[in-house]
Amino acid sequence: MSVLLLLLVAVFIVYRFASDRADDSRQTARDTQNIALRRAALVRTPHSPASHESLGDAFREAGRYIEARTAYETARNMMEEHEATGVGQLGGGGLDNK
Repeated sequence: MSVLLLLLVAVFIVYRFASDRADDSRQTARDTQNIALRRAALVRTPHSPASHESLGDAFREAGRYIEARTAYETARNMMEEHEATGVGQLGGGGLDNK
């Protein structure tokens, strides 16, 4: 009886581990796709602070914080340049909360 119980526990642990790895793999694929989509948008609108901010969001959501910070800094610098020339600002909450 105890051997059967140990076997069931072992099977359960292996199942959970495999399930967790599959979830991680799916999340990584979603993060990669999200970053690729936002990079594609950035290619179309390279002078848009919002595009850089959006890419920063994708990096942050993927846990890639150094790249996120770089994208946010680029967006902030572009915003400052746009403000100096009278061009518009970011529409949403902007970078202040990031």
